[in-house]
Amino acid sequence: MKGLDLSRAFYYECVKPIIVAKLPEISENYAAGLIGYGSDVIGNDDELSGDHEWGPRCHLFLTEVKHKELSSALDNILRDNLPLEFSGFSTRFTLSDIMMSVPAKDKFGYHHVVITTPKRFLELTIGKQGIPESDFEWLGISEQRLLEFTAGEAFEDYIGELTSLRKSLAYFPEDVWCFRLAFALGSLGWEDDLISQCGQRNDTISMYLNTSKTAERIIRLVFLLNKKYAPLYPKWLHREFHKLPEIAKDIEGELLIMLEGKDYHQTTEALNRIYERLLTIMESQNICKRYPRKLRKSSSGVRFDIQSSAKDVRSTIQGELKDLLINDMPLGAVDQWMFNEDVILSAEHMKSLMSVYKTDVPKRNILGDLMI
Repeated sequence: MKGLDLSRAFYYECVKPIIVAKLPEISENYAAGLIGYGSDVIGNDDELSGDHEWGPRCHLFLTEVKHKELSSALDNILRDNLPLEFSGFSTRFTLSDIMMSVPAKDKFGYHHVVITTPKRFLELTIGKQGIPESDFEWLGISEQRLLEFTAGEAFEDYIGELTSLRKSLAYFPEDVWCFRLAFALGSLGWEDDLISQCGQRNDTISMYLNTSKTAERIIRLVFLLNKKYAPLYPKWLHREFHKLPEIAKDIEGELLIMLEGKDYHQTTEALNRIYERLLTIMESQNICKRYPRKLRKSSSGVRFDIQSSAKDVRSTIQGELKDLLINDMPLGAVDQWMFNEDVILSAEHMKSLMSVYKTDVPKRNILGDLMI
């Protein structure tokens, strides 16, 4: 059984009847659903998922007034009235040694019905109580957290606030998308030259590392081209990639050749075919200009230069993001250059890194500067 199906049934058969019978004051003043973290929220849970954060659970989103007045009473009522099991699964959880919720083996533990408000949920996950007020603010919001908020399912929404916020946060605004896309395109050249250089030197592990980094950059670029949020965790990247409606299935085989290739020639040829496909699609969608297919001046075996396409995307950015550059290219959003998962999942830490965009860089206008 999928966790989302289990939790939906748990809500309708257990949670909702208790609310109606025991606390009718909120019976039409809340939303219910399953969103947030968890493989079950994005539909990737399987038989391996039951060891943590999986089981009968859901979220209840009260109005601000009702939460202040009745959240404690509701928590106590659910604790006292929810069955210990539902469909053969424990409804009580305990914390593991690494602070993750695991199913309790007895009646002692807590229920996994989160009682919150839409604004409080957003404040704790993206650092805002509602929609970001500017394109700049979007740069400090984790794509993973946006995926969590907009994935899953709202079972019921009597007041409409949760549904409205999920719709408004469904994807990045256009300029934010272009800013992230320009960075993703520009960063594609960071490791691809090194694949063949390491291969020619028989530095096989380094060759594979640079291949893997390039493959992940391509995958995340394809999410952007589909205008779909990408998961932070690599374990779900392929499954979500495979679900994308465009491009992913066309290049999936070539990505495998890249990653499995024992010869750098094989790897770079597969990479060239992927770049050709990506450029053709972006040109056909007028994301970038059409350029003649010419050899890149490099001994790397990688023929296509995507930097011109990155600059085309950058030229379309308007407003406050237009001049947020480093080395004449967009800096990217925080979670595109910050790789510590704990930081990316912390709204407070993400916000603290926004000062990067305000850093003054000295002009390189004195003799010798350009070589430093």
